[in-house]
Amino acid sequence: MTRKFEQQIIEYIRAYDMISPGDNIIVGVSGGRDSVCLLFLLSKLSREWGFRVYAVHVNHMLRAEESERDKAFVKDLCRSMNIPCTAVNADVNRLAEKRGLSIEEAGRAARYRAFESAAERYAGGYTISSFKVALAHHLDDNVETVILNLVRGSGLNGITGMLPVGQNGRMT
Repeated sequence: MTRKFEQQIIEYIRAYDMISPGDNIIVGVSGGRDSVCLLFLLSKLSREWGFRVYAVHVNHMLRAEESERDKAFVKDLCRSMNIPCTAVNADVNRLAEKRGLSIEEAGRAARYRAFESAAERYAGGYTISSFKVALAHHLDDNVETVILNLVRGSGLNGITGMLPVGQNGRMT
């Protein structure tokens, strides 16, 4: 990670007051470059800024062996970084059918359920509300969100795409 890129992310975090000393941050880690980069940066910052980092990986069970390799990679990476990690399987196809959702919506629901479950597990002396969720996105994700929101008929609010800090302390 280049120093300039790292500095841009730090400035973004500060501009939106995303992290404070003592925070508990759950990082959604898919195993892709975006989320692994976020995990590395937050791990580094946690030592400097005084917050705790936890990782959550959700295997959506959509890509068979490849999904299992991603899960093993994330667990091994977190173990090597000494970051507590929760890795769960979620049959997103079945969830989508059962609830009448798209695969994307079912995947999102499964991820947020996993984040909430991990927060409960890690809460210890903390309250569940003291956890924030950090997610890595790239420009294509934001464009996709705008288009999806417009197709759903969201109007002007959908044009904004993802906000830096969403509901319940979810950082995007």
